Amino acid sequence: MKTKKFFQKSILTVLVIFVAILMIRCATKKNLWGDPKTGLILKYRMADSQILKYRTLSEFTQTMEVMGQSFDITSNGGQSFTVKFAGMKEDNYKFGITIDTMYMKIISPQGEIIPDMSDVIGKSFDMSLTTLGKEFDFSGADKIKYSLGRSGQRSVATEFQVLFPDFPERPVKVGDKWTTTDTINEKSNNGNLQIIVNNTNTLEGFEKINGKECVKITADFKGVLNGKGMEQGTELITTGEITGKDTWYFAYKEGIFVKIVTEGTAKSTTTVVAQNMEIPATRKYTIQTELLR
Repeated sequence: MKTKKFFQKSILTVLVIFVAILMIRCATKKNLWGDPKTGLILKYRMADSQILKYRTLSEFTQTMEVMGQSFDITSNGGQSFTVKFAGMKEDNYKFGITIDTMYMKIISPQGEIIPDMSDVIGKSFDMSLTTLGKEFDFSGADKIKYSLGRSGQRSVATEFQVLFPDFPERPVKVGDKWTTTDTINEKSNNGNLQIIVNNTNTLEGFEKINGKECVKITADFKGVLNGKGMEQGTELITTGEITGKDTWYFAYKEGIFVKIVTEGTAKSTTTVVAQNMEIPATRKYTIQTELLR
């Protein structure tokens, strides 16, 4: 009888150990990024001291109407920057950004403006990022500024406030949608402008970009803009709407943002308070940011 009980206990012990090993093996086989059939877990996953280099290109055309006359303003610009990750703090990524190059050219009826970016190039600042893509703690960027002549100084913070696209808290499959909100605050010596944008994101499918296996995501966005400022002692109030579409790519296995292309239209009205005059404007713009290496 004792032998039988011992034999039964031995079998039970071996069975428990076997099941435990099997569960561990199954757990280790489960990918951090989930599975396309049951749902992908889209999150940023960067290693300590990992370095990524990006480039942004932008252009816009703006048509304004003043006292019955219409005129255009065009601009193109770009920048390259290095992102160096410095580990995690309270489940958020800490990293530094160094501006490697930056240029801008603005053409208006008053002439051509090419800002001097020498005070910006080579400068660095720190930022934080949640694993789902929310940027915060980038106050150092506000201190890095360049001059736009009569329009005053502008900080580079605007370029990086919504650098990384946002992910949902749940796993997603092809065709799934989720909503996110972005807020951009633009400050200059002459005033402030706030843009609040609501995005409807859709996981469209998969695509290889620069050798990386990526998910392709589109985002239809719509938002509002509100601003106040002063020009030669005159108060200006700006209101408007913004619409457009993002197409972006994310290396879901590596947890790395790879590319985004934004096409949008902003329609605004600026009121010159003292003269009770309204200046309507329409701006069409394209912005592309991509991983270089």
